[in-house]
Amino acid sequence: MQLEKLLNARIASRIRFLCPDGNDTLKQNKLKEYRKYFDSSVHKWTELQIYLEFLRKYYPELPAVSSASKGELDLYDAAALGLIRQRILLKKTEDEFSQLIIDEAQDFGEMIYYVLKQMLPGCYFTVMGDVSQNIRYETGMNDWEGLKKALFEKENDSSSFHNGVMVLPVTLTKGLEFDAVILWKPDEDHYGNNAREAKLLYVAITRALHELYLLGNKEISGLMR
Repeated sequence: MQLEKLLNARIASRIRFLCPDGNDTLKQNKLKEYRKYFDSSVHKWTELQIYLEFLRKYYPELPAVSSASKGELDLYDAAALGLIRQRILLKKTEDEFSQLIIDEAQDFGEMIYYVLKQMLPGCYFTVMGDVSQNIRYETGMNDWEGLKKALFEKENDSSSFHNGVMVLPVTLTKGLEFDAVILWKPDEDHYGNNAREAKLLYVAITRALHELYLLGNKEISGLMR
């Protein structure tokens, strides 16, 4: 309800500014009249009602007005409803997730990630995708810049999206795939004949979709012979 308090405080400040000096009665009456102008507990608004009121007032020409009125909502309508609930109607913050992993991220617009970040401010996001494979050109992402602004606002947030070479430890590549992989020092010192290192080696060599290169200065591990 912080937003409601903020809006009501701004109305009160505006009333004090506009009411002429010396007319305290008018000022007090207006302050009383508009004291809880924004109060969801009185109006009993639903997320959908607020959303439709906003669309009808500011974007009446959009097809979304008609479809939302019929209860036909798409992913972006749902995101808007979630943000309305978080900002206006929710009395207590709900933070049920600590980590979100999103694949094929390019198929969703920036709004989706902005809403997720607003609804789960303490959550860590792992976002994977390829903007070259965006099949929803009008609503998806054609570059990473918008996503970086939507998700990474603080200086200490990690925001690295780029093409080219990625240098990663094997433990962080599980579940990822690359066109080409260069495996550094796949020798006995790094991949000995034991179950743990055999699994690491398996993960490393299966990350390559098309090309795998082995690079080192010693004989390759016996696991690969």
